[in-house]
Amino acid sequence: MTSHKTLYEEFCRAENAPIYFHTWWLDAVCGSGNWSTAVSMDAQGRVIGVLPYCQTKRWGLPVILQPPLTAYSGPLIRYPDQAGQKPSYRIHFEKKVYSDLIRQLPAAALFRQNFRPEANNWLPFYWHGFRQTTRYTYILSKEDVRLSDSLLQSVTRKKIRQSESLFEVFVSDDFDTYLQLLQDTYRRRHLVMPLSPGRLKAVYEIVHARGHGALLLARHTATREIMAGFFLLHNNGEAALMSSAQQIGPDLAHLNYRMVWECIQWCAQQGCSLDFEGSMDPGMEHLLRAFGGRLTPYFQVWKTGNRLLEIMWNWQRT
Repeated sequence: MTSHKTLYEEFCRAENAPIYFHTWWLDAVCGSGNWSTAVSMDAQGRVIGVLPYCQTKRWGLPVILQPPLTAYSGPLIRYPDQAGQKPSYRIHFEKKVYSDLIRQLPAAALFRQNFRPEANNWLPFYWHGFRQTTRYTYILSKEDVRLSDSLLQSVTRKKIRQSESLFEVFVSDDFDTYLQLLQDTYRRRHLVMPLSPGRLKAVYEIVHARGHGALLLARHTATREIMAGFFLLHNNGEAALMSSAQQIGPDLAHLNYRMVWECIQWCAQQGCSLDFEGSMDPGMEHLLRAFGGRLTPYFQVWKTGNRLLEIMWNWQRT
């Protein structure tokens, strides 16, 4: 019998799935033994839907959480040819496939996933006791990227110009320097890194080797010191800002604006859209809004196994 992971891998390859869904990505960020997938099949044995999930433990209990470094998870569906079909059929099809996938999920004290912005129907999950919180990101379409200069606020353009004489921004594969910068940034903000430095470096190198990553570094023109880094993940004409880091100093007030602008220019050269993946952070939202991105909602779908865990989860989210 073909394993669910094999069927899943074939499905993702055939459907040209987003990068966060591919088996090599899940192996890298979760560990090959720490994720699995539900698979829904039609009467002819064809895969019509998948729902990957990353398993770990919290409070000594099994939980299913959003994988590290991964913006979106949730279900993927292969829709049948809908020529001549009524719109209600799509909803009926989603209900059938989603319900099948949900029933295959293992018992967990907590389930939490961020669905892709394209996944705009979570109703079957509601019927199975899940809840939903709407979150937001900013996205520049390919057309927006191409016209990015006209979308800039005047004050943003001024900040970019002010940083141009101070910093040189370039594409690099110096992951060691970037990881040190990232560690310093997390430490300064009193945050916990999503993965250990060694595993983070392994993820960056895997992404880079597969041609799906771009690391942009900013070097001070006077001191030659690396002052900031942004890492872009890209595939299928779509790019996302996966992580960023920056030192602190008197010349750095406008460097983040310059770095975002350079990321947009890189996307323009590659013909990519850009998902900023960060507007829920009030410290970053104003920066990302300044580049004319479209405020885009997506669903965070979650479920707790008992009342005590629900209280803990609600407290953790505040």
